[in-house]
Amino acid sequence: MSQYKWEVGTVYATREEFKDTVTAYAVQRARAITFRKCDLQRVRAVCTGKCPFWLYAAKMKEEDSWQLRSMNLTHTCTQTHRVGILHSRWLGKAFKKKVESNPRVKIRELVSKAQKKWNLTVTKSMATRTKQIALDEIQGTFREQYKRIYDYAHELMRANPGTSVRLQVQRYPEVENEVASSQTSCCIFQRIYICLEAYAVVEAETKDSWTWFLSHLATDIGVEKMGRTTFMSDQQKVSNPKPNLTYVH
Repeated sequence: MSQYKWEVGTVYATREEFKDTVTAYAVQRARAITFRKCDLQRVRAVCTGKCPFWLYAAKMKEEDSWQLRSMNLTHTCTQTHRVGILHSRWLGKAFKKKVESNPRVKIRELVSKAQKKWNLTVTKSMATRTKQIALDEIQGTFREQYKRIYDYAHELMRANPGTSVRLQVQRYPEVENEVASSQTSCCIFQRIYICLEAYAVVEAETKDSWTWFLSHLATDIGVEKMGRTTFMSDQQKVSNPKPNLTYVH
């Protein structure tokens, strides 16, 4: 972004995209840029003091997109360690990968990373909000994916006739006795069983999850065909729920 090339006529999908681009530029260049005008039709970004730098974007007619209309890229100001337009939402996106790789990352580590990466001063309170925003976005992405698990199951059965798919979920405690408005709105994914070559994704490898898996497997292929089957596991030991089966850990 420090080498970002501003061009008059550039189109941005939304006003927020343009503002985020300006914020990224201000952070990378350590400039005290502010939004002097920001409404539903126009956004004007300027530097503080007498610095002549400015960017002007406007909403395109009959569209949701925005376009950079004019600019002056000359800076006469000095660089700063504090960027006023920097906000937690932008920083949360910037730190998303770091938080995703280590959800327990310390707040002081985020403060230090901002200092090292951009020579920027970030308060502990902003870093705290930043981490929470990143976590919310990460978890929200997972939740959206799990909301589609019924669709995945149906598509799997449609594309592979004869496939056996069984999904188990947990209902949120506060709505346990209520009727859900949809299949997934009040549920938490717990485990899924798929019989192509028979595998399952479970919340943990326990006696209960093994029993659940073997019960479905027996239903699909028949107990008499299972014989003395050997099951491989690289997780914890479990009590043998089927005495006629062998387990290797």
